[in-house]
Amino acid sequence: MPIPKKRRRVWTECEDCGRRFSRASLLKAHRHTHISESSSPQNEENPENQAASLRCDQCGKRFSSNTRLQSHVRTNHGHQNA
Repeated sequence: MPIPKKRRRVWTECEDCGRRFSRASLLKAHRHTHISESSSPQNEENPENQAASLRCDQCGKRFSSNTRLQSHVRTNHGHQNA
C-alpha cells in the first residue's frame, strides 16, 4: 500500500511587513492592522474605519474587532473589561 504524500502548506505573505499566513482569510484580517496604521486621526473617527482602529491600551496591539480586543485584554492582561 503506497504512503500518501503530505500536502505542502502554501504560505501567503503580507506585502507590507512580510508576515506569512497559511490561509488567505488570515492575511485579509491581518491587513486591517496596516490600514489602521496608515489612517489619519480623522479617519479613525469614521465608523467605516473604526473596526480597524481598535488598540489595546496596555500594549498597543491592534485588532479588527472589539470582541478580539476584549478577548486579548482578558487573556493577556487579566482584566474583565476592555
